[in-house]
Amino acid sequence: MRIHSSSLSVTSRSTQPSEPQRYSPPIQPDGFETRGAEPLSLGGGAPQKTSGEQVIELARSVMGTNAHDLKLANDTALGAAMQDWVPDNVNCANFVSGLLISTGQISSAEGSASVTGLVSRLRQNPSFSETTLENAQPGDVVAFEYTKRDGSIGRHVVVFSGRDENGKPQFIGSNNVNPDGTQRVSEKSGYPSHWRVMSVMHHNGGANPNVTPPSVPTSVESITTNRMSWLRMGSRGPAVEDLQKRLAAAGFDPGPINGSFTQKTFDAVKAYQRANGLMVDGIVGPQTRGSLLGGATAPAVTTPPNTNVGAPAAPASVGSLEALPARSPEALTGSQFLEATKNLSRAEREAAILREVLAGNVPSASRELKEVTYTAKAKDGTEHTVKLKVIPDYVQIGSDADSVRMPMSPETAQRIADATGTSLPTRKMVDTIYQHADVKLAPAPMTPGAQMMSNAYYAEHDRKVDAQLAGAPAGALVAGNKKDVILSNAIDSHPDRVIIYGWHQQNGKAIQPLSWIHEASYADYSHGTRLVSGTVNIDGRDMPLAEALKDPNLAPLLSDEGALKSTRYPV
Repeated sequence: MRIHSSSLSVTSRSTQPSEPQRYSPPIQPDGFETRGAEPLSLGGGAPQKTSGEQVIELARSVMGTNAHDLKLANDTALGAAMQDWVPDNVNCANFVSGLLISTGQISSAEGSASVTGLVSRLRQNPSFSETTLENAQPGDVVAFEYTKRDGSIGRHVVVFSGRDENGKPQFIGSNNVNPDGTQRVSEKSGYPSHWRVMSVMHHNGGANPNVTPPSVPTSVESITTNRMSWLRMGSRGPAVEDLQKRLAAAGFDPGPINGSFTQKTFDAVKAYQRANGLMVDGIVGPQTRGSLLGGATAPAVTTPPNTNVGAPAAPASVGSLEALPARSPEALTGSQFLEATKNLSRAEREAAILREVLAGNVPSASRELKEVTYTAKAKDGTEHTVKLKVIPDYVQIGSDADSVRMPMSPETAQRIADATGTSLPTRKMVDTIYQHADVKLAPAPMTPGAQMMSNAYYAEHDRKVDAQLAGAPAGALVAGNKKDVILSNAIDSHPDRVIIYGWHQQNGKAIQPLSWIHEASYADYSHGTRLVSGTVNIDGRDMPLAEALKDPNLAPLLSDEGALKSTRYPV
């Protein structure tokens, strides 16, 4: 993991209380009574709302809204403050963090998708003091801890909103109140008897003068209106129906015209974007929507400047993963991402990885392509010149200064490849990349065990690799640091497995032979995702890589297994 700035605030907040299992808010726990959205009296009359009252006012303005819609409404203050990748059934800390960030109480770096992470950061913030539930005031942050039926620890966080007519404390939060287990914002009265108050944090004053919240609307009306320009999987409503009609009229089948953004609509959007020179991400933002309406142009692709002053010049890149949006300055760094996802389940972490990468939260090393040129013989014995474009290192999450090479399942890797018009490599490609690498690293195995799949191991191995890369030119083609998730005919015979190969020693021999020992959901610190361009150049002619891999004569140029039956993992 690259951390080149000593001023990164995340490093000072990384020592959080350990959590035996992932945070898990309850699904309609006994003892919680759902109330309507009628406002409480806040003892008004004051010309200036307190910071707590601002939090409650904002929370009430989104009452009844699904957390999924809130977090994706990035043109609103609350949506911009919430993290898009957080799974739809665990948004409690994400929502409360968003309230505090968008009302100016904390900075975006102090927010957390983890209950313990948020509480820990508030305890370190001098603007907050710990109080009791008996002395709580509207807007105070209340965290609970409880033991679930299976014996594991659950946690939930809300904001205190007052007391009902019976004196019971009331709370507003993102709670599991939808039939499918997803969350929406609601107000609850009381809490279950087996719950324990973990912490009550009170903000001591007005907005933090050192924090500038996003200057965008925060009301439900603005969210549902502005949301129309950002449509994606799971979106519903008239805007989606209009989108489907426009796609159909343009010759791209979105499935039923029903106002529901399904997989079929997602595929149609990507096909439309690809055909019209737009970023292929399946999200209908200003560019895609403008194109459907007429008059939009494709976004310009720029190459980040080389900030590695004094290092040897790296070989020139040959393009970029144009489907990825530009990285937001507010996106999580690699260390922050690891911290935010350390207590998630495998499935939740995979979902977070996919969302971050497709949102463009990757450093330049994960988007710039390098060209590998070599000669090889086709099945008929004729020799050909092959030009293959590959990313110089494994897929990473974070900034250029602080990123992590993130192991992922083959399904996640395939979805990223599908969204970016790229492919996973074959065993022959992995060998070829190693042979042409600018920097060949010695493998750095770590002690085996269950911890191999932990974020802590991911971070430690990344540090080992970075230490080996010290002084290497920025953007150099690197190999020898991971095993590759690869394409192989073994996918057809073992569709429920991840196929891995590689981790070359410096004598050129791979530590890991072709293997399908692990289930498809498995990924450990030694696994890496190397993307290659979906187009290959053979003797000066570009052609789809998948087409070449299925061609019985040309396949040996790219695969030592002959023609491939499948050129992607099933997802």
